[in-house]
Amino acid sequence: MKSNAFSRLRMLALVMALLALVSILLISCNKENNEPEETTVEALTQAPTEAPTEAPTEIPTEETTEAPTEEPTDVPSETETELIIFDDTEEPTEAPTEPVEPEDPAVVHVSQDEMYYGDIEFNKIEGTDIFAPGHYTDFNGVVNYTLGDYPYLIDWGWVALNTEDFQFGYIIDNGDPIINPDYTVAAGDDVKAVATQMGASNASRFKGALLVAWFTVGEHNVKFVVKIGDELHTLREYTVVVTPHEHKFETVVTAPTCTEVGYTTYTCACGETYNSDEVAATGHNYEAAVTAPTCTEGGFTIYTCACGDTYKGDETAATGHSFADGACSVCGEKDPNRVLTVAEALALCGDEAGYTTSERYYVRGIVQTVTNGAYGAMIIGDETGTISIYGMYSADGSIGYSQFEYKPVKGDEVLVHCILQNYNGTKEIKNARLIEYVNNQSNIDVSQYADATITEARDAEKGANLKISGVVARITYANGMKPSGFILVNGGASIYVYDGDAAQRVQIGNTVTVAGTKDYWILDSEIDGANKFGYKGCNQLTDCILVENDELVSEIDFSGVTEMTVKELLNTPVTENITTQIFKVNALVKEVPGNGFTNYYFFDIDGETGNYTYSQCNGNDFEWLRAFDGKICTVYITALNAKSTGTSCNFRFLPVAVIDEGYTFDTAKAPEYVLEYHIMDLFKTEYTGNPLMELPTSVSSALLGFENAVVSYTSSNEAAVKFTEQDGKLVMECLASGTATVTVTVTYGEYTATETVEITVAVPEGMDAGSVQDAINAELYSEVTVKGIVGPSLVNRNGFYLIDETGLIAVIVNDVSIFADIEIGQEIVIKGKRDKFHNNEGGTHAGQTAITGATVEANYYGNHAYDTSNFVTDKTLADFRNLDASVDYSTTVFVVKAIVNFKETAYYTNCNLTDADGNKVTLYCSSGKQYGFLKQFAGQEVTLELAACNWNNKNFWAGCVLSVITEDGKVINTLNFDNN
Repeated sequence: MKSNAFSRLRMLALVMALLALVSILLISCNKENNEPEETTVEALTQAPTEAPTEAPTEIPTEETTEAPTEEPTDVPSETETELIIFDDTEEPTEAPTEPVEPEDPAVVHVSQDEMYYGDIEFNKIEGTDIFAPGHYTDFNGVVNYTLGDYPYLIDWGWVALNTEDFQFGYIIDNGDPIINPDYTVAAGDDVKAVATQMGASNASRFKGALLVAWFTVGEHNVKFVVKIGDELHTLREYTVVVTPHEHKFETVVTAPTCTEVGYTTYTCACGETYNSDEVAATGHNYEAAVTAPTCTEGGFTIYTCACGDTYKGDETAATGHSFADGACSVCGEKDPNRVLTVAEALALCGDEAGYTTSERYYVRGIVQTVTNGAYGAMIIGDETGTISIYGMYSADGSIGYSQFEYKPVKGDEVLVHCILQNYNGTKEIKNARLIEYVNNQSNIDVSQYADATITEARDAEKGANLKISGVVARITYANGMKPSGFILVNGGASIYVYDGDAAQRVQIGNTVTVAGTKDYWILDSEIDGANKFGYKGCNQLTDCILVENDELVSEIDFSGVTEMTVKELLNTPVTENITTQIFKVNALVKEVPGNGFTNYYFFDIDGETGNYTYSQCNGNDFEWLRAFDGKICTVYITALNAKSTGTSCNFRFLPVAVIDEGYTFDTAKAPEYVLEYHIMDLFKTEYTGNPLMELPTSVSSALLGFENAVVSYTSSNEAAVKFTEQDGKLVMECLASGTATVTVTVTYGEYTATETVEITVAVPEGMDAGSVQDAINAELYSEVTVKGIVGPSLVNRNGFYLIDETGLIAVIVNDVSIFADIEIGQEIVIKGKRDKFHNNEGGTHAGQTAITGATVEANYYGNHAYDTSNFVTDKTLADFRNLDASVDYSTTVFVVKAIVNFKETAYYTNCNLTDADGNKVTLYCSSGKQYGFLKQFAGQEVTLELAACNWNNKNFWAGCVLSVITEDGKVINTLNFDNN
């Protein structure tokens, strides 16, 4: 229907175009052949410079296309004032393709059927309107007849006005002229007023010159006019007759459904539509499907209609399980309330790493040990085996183990509801909820433990079963911040209670009674070293039972604690039974961060004499000390244990309480302080040679707040001991055998202190000692006596290098106390065995030449630079790396350039040497920490004195760094001298 309408519309357009053209020509002819009427109005002296770019606000904004770009060649001159109609022989750029000559050019018949286009409802609104060129379908209810745009094409020919502006318009039914002043043709413009389809190439150059008239049903008289000045000129007039539309309906039948009525829809092409002929809904027809109940699920019936509608009804309850022997007799499901044995729990953990059960199970067992008191990790067991628990919570899961009022410990029986898993191959209980427990601690017969005071417990023999009481003063922690024990104090006496289970159930300030076994603990790897120095071990009780706990937080009574200095504590022989006894000291607290750990030190008031706090948690258990960093405080401290090696045995501290009391040093005591901490420890009571010892003449302490305490020295026998000035420094010399009383006086302002020391000089005479080269050449395993200069330390061996002008040899000592009597640069005589370290009897590896079992026979002291005349200086690190392992280079030192590589982590420290070409030399050591003096050179290329060594039968030579040569001198390896 739309296609036919368009065809009719196009034909009507052609007819009207021809009518318009004839009208224009007629008007033009009348003007030329008859005596013209006065048709012009007041001349327009100035034409608008630009046509309006926008239509009036009441007119839609769709634009017409632009006029042709070339103007007509026959344009009247500017002096002509009349309207000239050009010959119509010039064809419009887009002429109608099918011109139809109407029967009556003055009458146009149009029906609503022919004009129907789009979704327009007819006869709803009466009236006319004017729009910019374009065909509009979004104005509901308006029947349109378009002049000047699609679908009616009207070509009015070329129009020129030379003297005045003019405007197009029209008059409908003798109404007022409809002229839009915005659509004005300026004087002198050539305009081809063409009505055309929107977007065609021959659109009017003057946009908006063509108008649109809209008509209602009926007969309408139309005049097209042009306005020049104030005068109207009729271009053409005709009649438009619009006949009403007749409906033609098509039908669509909609069948009824179960829930919806059926009906027929009647629709006309004009858009008119309505529904009729209703048919009732058919209603649902359901089929039933019955599901019987199971042990865990209820039964029900599903009702379904063919249309898809469904509902559930006739529900019945689940039958429930019939458990027997741990399983349901109907469905076979295991009884969730059955308590598993440990073996059954392990089986359910699965064999595939990462497996986790979706259900919870009950498991019962006896606590074997608590591995982490922070979150309740522990091991439980029964007669079928053991299994670990990774974390324990309350029965409802709301709180963790650390918040339990009573924490199950070793020996207690627990029932847990848990998930079972295989974590990376480890079968374990996860997320255990404590359902019930049995406190078996109360079943222990404490009558088997003898009542004792803490002092009596300290003196008791190892293995004694004792029961003691006191106040918890400090809790210790093992790796993972697991409580491992606590210090118990009573009446000034204290002892360490080492038991993680008991420690998890106490707080600082609780008054408790514990029963345990007396022990002296030493780390297994340190037993040999401890025995060497006579150290008995940490004084403690182990395997303890917490008998009573008042759960109160009481103030700790330190009134009976012995006062001493940090220096006195460290100088106390390890043979004395002082471990875990609390002492009161003034100490400088110092935090020293490391790589992945933090050390906390306690120094005496000199800021130098001290040691570190014993920690198994990388210092995390002592973060509370950070608040005291850099302050001298009152510290209640104990030597918890002593670190024992083959070369030393030194107390390690445990701070029990620290109080910042705003310590200030009494400068009146500066002289006594200088003597005790800076002077008197410099002297030995016996010398076998000339020490040439430099002595300080003044001492200052920024830490204690005093400057320039003056120090002076006198000798009662200057033939034996004399103080001389050498190169602006005060030096003590021992010149000959004899005895002298040395008096030291310190003065600070008006305060003076004096102290004396008796010194004996006994210079050995006539000792027969060979050179280092003599020892190297001596028969293997023979005894040798050698004189030389004490050189740098060995690494990973108890000893040093002995050097003279003939060479260098490694010296190993059995008694590390030797290091307290010798220093690098002293001239000494040693006696020992010419030895060889290698396990290759075939001789393909040269091994390590050394003197073993060395003792110091004489010390001539002095401060001598060791001789380097035999050191090899023309080799590179690559040459060193390629040394033949079958040739003995162990008495050779190479001076080479190398890059120091020093890597330190929380778990290990590595140190080695490389060069720019990637050659690498391994340094002989058990840990890179033994080369700590090289850390300052990490990443730098430096010059080193590098000794070749092979202590353990390798097929390559490792290195031992003697020193780093800098512009300021040498940085020497002093490892064993520092450790002893």
